[in-house]
Amino acid sequence: MLFPRILKRMLALWPGIRATAVKTRKVYLKGNTRIHLDHVVGLGNYMELEIVLGPNDRHEDGITQAKTIMEELGIPRNALESQAYVNLLEKRDSLHK
Repeated sequence: MLFPRILKRMLALWPGIRATAVKTRKVYLKGNTRIHLDHVVGLGNYMELEIVLGPNDRHEDGITQAKTIMEELGIPRNALESQAYVNLLEKRDSLHK
């Protein structure tokens, strides 16, 4: 595929590539929620809940829905990760220097 190669070259020009996250992703749907299961090379396995809200939906309802799904899946609140993969990769790399 030509487009990703061109885009990568363009992004490398400004301001440069900080890190590259190599991942595989499986996506499952539960109602209006996309459940992303990611394997990130060098970091491990992660799950992301993406609640798709409509124009009349409230942000708080999405948070409640995410909490409910986390409870159903047995995911404790302290398992949440607030950083992006690129930040985790940089942190990992700085520890190995």
